[in-house]
Amino acid sequence: MELVGLVLRGLQTLFAIISLGLNAYLCSSNAFYRLSPSQVNFLLFTSIWTLFPALPFLAFGTRLLPANANNKIAHVAMDALTMLFWFAGFIALAVWYNDLSFCFGKACGVIVASIVFGAFEWVLFSISTAFSALDWWRTRDAASEILRIQQAKLKRLRTQKRFLKDQEQKMFDKALDDIEELERLEGLERASRLEVAAHSSQSIDELFSSDVFSPGDLSSLDQMPMVDGTVPEASGSS
Repeated sequence: MELVGLVLRGLQTLFAIISLGLNAYLCSSNAFYRLSPSQVNFLLFTSIWTLFPALPFLAFGTRLLPANANNKIAHVAMDALTMLFWFAGFIALAVWYNDLSFCFGKACGVIVASIVFGAFEWVLFSISTAFSALDWWRTRDAASEILRIQQAKLKRLRTQKRFLKDQEQKMFDKALDDIEELERLEGLERASRLEVAAHSSQSIDELFSSDVFSPGDLSSLDQMPMVDGTVPEASGSS
């Protein structure tokens, strides 16, 4: 199939070059004794259109651009547009030539040759348009399936991203709650310690302010043996 396409594009290029030469000769010659007919000018334009925008895109576009459905539709559109140009061109020139009252000289043969090669180009581009349309139709379902798979993957990735974002938010909220709980427990622990310290200080003050111990008892406490069995010296002794 690829070889057939290359041969087809090669013949289109060859016939377009021939048609370009024929119509350029008609436009530059003095056979009409006035400006060249619009039909000849249009076929000259169609030859230039075929050689420069159309055929380079059709021949190398499949290799330079990704093979997706949009590019295949562009190939079909380019083939069909060029086919219409050749059809309109050679039909218009044939009608104009048929309406001539007389024709003589070399220009008549060139006009007939231009009509013939224009018809050949129309046939060749009709075939290439059919091939392009068939290729697009065959890959249309595959392209749709690929697009559906890509959309499903994108939807799954978005769902995973949203799930991870929710999990991250939950973990962040839990960490904040843990920090607040820890601060609350530390505050309770500090308050408990302060309360115990205050209670102990108050108990000692109440003990010494009461009549439970007399001054003599306190002095006798100074004479009590220590843990190691020694008796502390009395205050004021040398």
